[in-house]
Amino acid sequence: FPQEITPKLWPFRGALCALETKTEGGFWKTLTKTRDTFTGSRFLVVDTVEMTDEMIQGLQSVEDEGLLKVGDALIEHGGIPNYSQQIAIFGQLQEGFEVLDAITDAKITGEGEQKKPAEDIRITRIDITKVP
Repeated sequence: FPQEITPKLWPFRGALCALETKTEGGFWKTLTKTRDTFTGSRFLVVDTVEMTDEMIQGLQSVEDEGLLKVGDALIEHGGIPNYSQQIAIFGQLQEGFEVLDAITDAKITGEGEQKKPAEDIRITRIDITKVP
């Protein structure tokens, strides 16, 4: 599926994101930001990064009032600012953050690209609701 980016969804802690599975285009398309990016069935749930003073200053120094509110929300609730408008977001946790914490605290094995949980993590139930 073509990657869907929207200015209405941001990578706050608990955001559900579709991972990039394929990119079409070479160096020139990457340079001119015209490459075609596709997403598949893999997803991630955003946790958060440690907000450094430099990151906080960057998030608070934008001129656009809407983006300033997004920056303030990232500082207050956590998330990954680098994913902003770079990754397709299709949902947001409203509750169950203790499950996210348990997943992110799981023991990891492997190195580099081969990192994975020491024990399989299975998601056996998800409730999807539309928020007005």
